Amino acid sequence: MGRADVWVFDANNLGAAAGGNPLTTVTLFADTPRALAASPDGRRVYVAAFNSGNQTTTVDEAVTPPRSRRPTPQARSSRTPGPSPS
Repeated sequence: MGRADVWVFDANNLGAAAGGNPLTTVTLFADTPRALAASPDGRRVYVAAFNSGNQTTTVDEAVTPPRSRRPTPQARSSRTPGPSPS
């Protein structure tokens, strides 16, 4: 069940109808789509969902263990990297 729609138009031919004629409508699971980015060739559009609740984050490569090692429990925790508590 979708919760938000992104309408896709041809920027060079919007159509005669009020508001234009969409080429297609993409239904998203996210209820608050935010940033949109198009691929250089214009064939794909990427959508970022605001407050999606999927618990994703980015992690700097400097704080991640090398790929050849198994992660330690500290590396898997959700705590911010820093000194260990005494």
